[in-house]
Amino acid sequence: MPRYKKSKPIPNIRRKCAGTGKIAEVQHRYIKLPIDLKKTKNAQDYEDLKGIEIQNYSSLEAIPEDMRSEFINSYTEDDFIKL
Repeated sequence: MPRYKKSKPIPNIRRKCAGTGKIAEVQHRYIKLPIDLKKTKNAQDYEDLKGIEIQNYSSLEAIPEDMRSEFINSYTEDDFIKL
């Protein structure tokens, strides 16, 4: 029987904010995938793939006005009720 492996904690991701230009903890990420993206077996994260646009934001205020509605949760409790 193999030994028990301790689970690793999720690290705080600190990247440069696309809105403010400062290095801060990432709260929101915008990831744009191209249509003709080829899958690779070696890629473990979005950052490893080529041709992907990733924008990190430290807060909702740093996100541009036209994109801000994509990051706000617009669901209600009625959306989750099973019929």
